[in-house]
Amino acid sequence: MITGIDLVAQQIYVAAGRELGFSQSDIVSRGHAIEARLYAEAPERGYVPTTGKVLVLEYPDGDGVRIDSGILQVQQITTAFDPMLAKIIAHSPTRIEAALKAHRAMRELVLLGCETNANFLTRILRDEAFLSGHIRTGYLEENPHIASGEPASDLSAFLATAALLTRPIRESADAVPELHAALGSWRN
Repeated sequence: MITGIDLVAQQIYVAAGRELGFSQSDIVSRGHAIEARLYAEAPERGYVPTTGKVLVLEYPDGDGVRIDSGILQVQQITTAFDPMLAKIIAHSPTRIEAALKAHRAMRELVLLGCETNANFLTRILRDEAFLSGHIRTGYLEENPHIASGEPASDLSAFLATAALLTRPIRESADAVPELHAALGSWRN
């Protein structure tokens, strides 16, 4: 994102025998990019892998935000493969702006059905040490509060799921009369 060159595409072109259409001197870096890797894991429980069926999947968008992912809604997430689900990449003129944009993107991400490290990533992206750039390889060991964030309670998870499941009904302009019927016995 900082060079405007799709390096993966270039690797494929070279593997196919094509030559690069640019030289090293043509590559100019602009701004900063931060990549947050979304994993099917629970940092709050020692980074154990998690599984589940992707029930709802909504990625953030916006200027300077890119999502690289290979998962789909209704897909089963198992431990048979690498737990990385997606990369959320944010680009801005400065490092702090890129971190804040990545934080916003992580907060807008919706993935229900499989526990992920999304909250862990948002804590990192708002941490003062991270934002100031004063981090080392021992960052997480020195800041155990980052990984040990409080997981959502069962009630919170239930309420969030209920809100998402009823959203399409609530957003429909003529849904008011049908809302009670659509929810059946699942009402306030």
